[in-house]
Amino acid sequence: MRRLFRPALDEAPEGWLKARQAELDAERASGMSPDVNKRWDSQRRTKEMGGVILALQQMVGPRVRCVWCVDSRATDVEHYRPKARFPEVMFVWDNLLWSCPACGRKKGAQFPLAADGAPLLLDPTRQDPWDHLVFEPDTGQLVPRLDPTTGAPDPVGAATCSPKLLPLNVEAVTHGRRRAWWALCEAVSDFLARPDAEQERRLFARIEAAERPELVVWALLREGREIFPFSAFCATYPTNVASLLAQLPQPPPPRYAPPA
Repeated sequence: MRRLFRPALDEAPEGWLKARQAELDAERASGMSPDVNKRWDSQRRTKEMGGVILALQQMVGPRVRCVWCVDSRATDVEHYRPKARFPEVMFVWDNLLWSCPACGRKKGAQFPLAADGAPLLLDPTRQDPWDHLVFEPDTGQLVPRLDPTTGAPDPVGAATCSPKLLPLNVEAVTHGRRRAWWALCEAVSDFLARPDAEQERRLFARIEAAERPELVVWALLREGREIFPFSAFCATYPTNVASLLAQLPQPPPPRYAPPA
């Protein structure tokens, strides 16, 4: 799972979403009980939804990978807070994600909450997944981060990794992570063996084309930097590390420039 940065919507799709939500809110306030699934299906097929979908696709990047498993091609809009349980945010931009069918079907209407009502499902547009998860190179699995004091698993990480909620650790997905990890290790090892300008160029090209850019972050900023070859690379070539991190996706600029 990777950190994503939600872009601002253009005015037309933003206004369209707000109008649809206002209609739904007004019906519910009047005592009506709209069929939210039928309402969403009818609006999902309209041309006005095209701008929303385009922004979601841009948010997940050129490979259009699922926001959760990052393994499969995403194909549809997913509601972070399920629309059946939270119709008040059914057409709210910040509640919409782009996911693959496997993750969308598995999640369904599930939305685990902590005792204080805080969401336990990780939202990669609001949270850094590596604050809650750890990658296991040997298995390719994502596991919850452990509290260094108590040893208790991070509640958001534990809920998000649960096989009852999302298929993050099924064999096909874990194999993809392991394959991407091996490729990153090979790229860095090749550079360490011959750290000249040509190998540096190749390293940057291979990192840029990495199947799992989130593993680059884990390898260079998290526990991965303690594992060879990244331990040697980070200790010996900090300037290269900074340059590699700089070429990863960054937050988009604000839509409107602040006044001078």
